[in-house]
Amino acid sequence: MGVLKQMQIVFDNDKDEFSQGDVIKGAVVVEVEGDQDGGLQRVKGVWIKFKGVAKTEWTNTSYNSTSGATETKYHVQREDYLKKTVVLFGTGKFDRDIDNLSIPPGTNNYPFELPVPDDPLQPKSFQGIYGYIRYTAKATLSVRRMHINTETKTVRPFSMMGPAVDLSIIPGIQNSVKTKVTQYGCCGCGTMVERVITIGVPRRGYFSNDAIYVIGQIDNRDGEEEIYFDTTLVQRISFSCGRHTRTKEYNLSRASKSVSCPRGWVTDFTVGPLHTLISPPSGLPGCDLIDVEYYVKCIGCKFTKAIPVIIGTMPVRGEAPVLTAESSVPADVIALRPASVPAPITQDSNYSSEESETGECDRLLKSSPQDYDLDGAPPGRHIIR
Repeated sequence: MGVLKQMQIVFDNDKDEFSQGDVIKGAVVVEVEGDQDGGLQRVKGVWIKFKGVAKTEWTNTSYNSTSGATETKYHVQREDYLKKTVVLFGTGKFDRDIDNLSIPPGTNNYPFELPVPDDPLQPKSFQGIYGYIRYTAKATLSVRRMHINTETKTVRPFSMMGPAVDLSIIPGIQNSVKTKVTQYGCCGCGTMVERVITIGVPRRGYFSNDAIYVIGQIDNRDGEEEIYFDTTLVQRISFSCGRHTRTKEYNLSRASKSVSCPRGWVTDFTVGPLHTLISPPSGLPGCDLIDVEYYVKCIGCKFTKAIPVIIGTMPVRGEAPVLTAESSVPADVIALRPASVPAPITQDSNYSSEESETGECDRLLKSSPQDYDLDGAPPGRHIIR
């Protein structure tokens, strides 16, 4: 009588990251101990199940003044992308058994192939504090018993690269984004303009491992001659569960600079670089539960600006083409839809400001994002710090 010694999942060429159009290839390796005539007997079958799922979950704890008790509410929601079972040997779990089925002693390979489906889209693997997108392959070997079959299982995770976000097919992606601050004397109550500061980024779109530079100009009419600028690339992640949403922000990169501008002068300046690192693309296309956004936070002399940027997976190749209804776009390439949304956020203290260059792109595959509020959460959201 043979004994199962080991079972494992092996991917071809040890490749465990896939994308749209790929074929997941590999084998379930079953090692059985026993003499030549005594393999593993009464086998029902060997199968492998591929699963891709997004899940968001968290708890809210509050005090009920009426009952005097602490109440805890659980928020959980999931979204399935991949759910496929392939029978490699024998029959499946719910199929009729085959008599006298056995696995011989030694190492036995049961190969598998699974094309990555195009529908639905398979979003990029992701792990966050309130949710995740995970992909797993789980192999099962079932041996028939009198009452309940004995199942041995092994799981191997793998990852998806997600749909490509090609910046070249996003209209206006190379346009600059600028905002203007006009500062008045007497703590902002006066009528005389002390300083006009224009600040922004030279283009809207960037890609992983790219560098963002903040550009600006100071028109110093009668203000301080030295201004310190602090810039930060911020990643904002929103986790949704029904009508409830939680957000988390991470500072990815930071750069600062002190700029001198004598009274009566106009000075151009550049702050950076802010490195995008290897980050998930804007929108996390294909997933409706987790949203990823990016903005550059610029802090100057008593003002704060948050300038939205888009991070894709493919850089701009020349000038971005104008898309029409007849344009041919690969199925695994996602583009932003143009929209008219509010200009970059303003948060000035004792100064008035004037915004310029409104208009921004939608979130990938979703409605236009709301403005960032650097003091609090957007309506219906919670800032978690």
